[in-house]
Amino acid sequence: MTAKEVCEALNISRQTLYAYVSRGKVRASAQKSDARKSLYHTHDVDALIANKKRGRSRRAIAKSTQNFGEPVLKSEISHIDQGKLYYKGQDAIKLSQTKTFEDIAKLLINVDLEPDVDQKFDLIKGRNSFERMFAATAEITISKNTPPNKNTNSFIIKRLLAAICNTNTLSDEPIHMQLAKYFSDSIDFIDVTRRCLVLCADHELNPSAYTARIAASTDARTPACILAALSTFSGTKHGSMTSMARWWVGRATMKDDHQEAAFIKAIKSPPGFGHPIYAQTDPRTQELLKHFEIPEGWERISRHVSKTYKIYPNLDFSLAAMEKSFKLRPKTGQTLFAFGRLLGWIAHAEEQRKNGALIRPRSWN
Repeated sequence: MTAKEVCEALNISRQTLYAYVSRGKVRASAQKSDARKSLYHTHDVDALIANKKRGRSRRAIAKSTQNFGEPVLKSEISHIDQGKLYYKGQDAIKLSQTKTFEDIAKLLINVDLEPDVDQKFDLIKGRNSFERMFAATAEITISKNTPPNKNTNSFIIKRLLAAICNTNTLSDEPIHMQLAKYFSDSIDFIDVTRRCLVLCADHELNPSAYTARIAASTDARTPACILAALSTFSGTKHGSMTSMARWWVGRATMKDDHQEAAFIKAIKSPPGFGHPIYAQTDPRTQELLKHFEIPEGWERISRHVSKTYKIYPNLDFSLAAMEKSFKLRPKTGQTLFAFGRLLGWIAHAEEQRKNGALIRPRSWN
């Protein structure tokens, strides 16, 4: 929206609008046609309008938290500000350019993931890597042999890595290299995997992270918190959206120009597009797509969707494009997403446990 449109919609002055921007209530970005002028995020304006309409009663505020609403928890793990993602105050995009999964583990959960080639694991049954990750988490949750205290998180990560790679031993190579070599023979995929894991590590209070915090608030053990988070992540509005994006964009690219336009207009929320937190493209998507060739037709579909709905590719789109580009098995993108996010889930569980508060909202009728 232009400044004029925002001021009219909110019935405010330009000075008030600029104050909203400075306080982070409305995000602004430069116009592509004229960098001296700004456009303002429609979602933020709509949120302010809704806020004025509902008032400030406890019930109204609580209701707003259910869908990208006002923050309900303070966290130092990650935050998004002016379209940028930060881990512990550090730019996640910049971290992804040089850091490894092990580096982010040290940053977010203070764990040194030293190689342990002598550790032996039982093989896990499962049709794909994500199912094996899920099954291994359930196994650890009910096991009485999980190492205690500071060794627990390192054990969980290595156990799930072995399950994903369908092996009973791990090598001394970096974690991203072990995953990349399991999923693909492409040398180029090794660095893409490293970047992917770092970019997926955390994303504020997303549904799966919030679920991990709820479990931790009851003093559930860390493996149980991860299992709860994974269950939430498996939903079609969260982690499984990557597979839906691959299917939908693949279907769209098989159409001729007329059919393609009709196919895109037939769906209001194309999987792999749009994120209420970002005014433009998800910065994680922008960064990841720089490092491999986008599949034929996918960039055209992206432009078409963006023009039709004014929404842009999100992380699910880039992970689906990565799967397609490197000819990876189905659910590989979802698995790498979940394994990277494992660090965030552990971090949120630990932060909530230190907080000591039980998360228990009230209901009303």
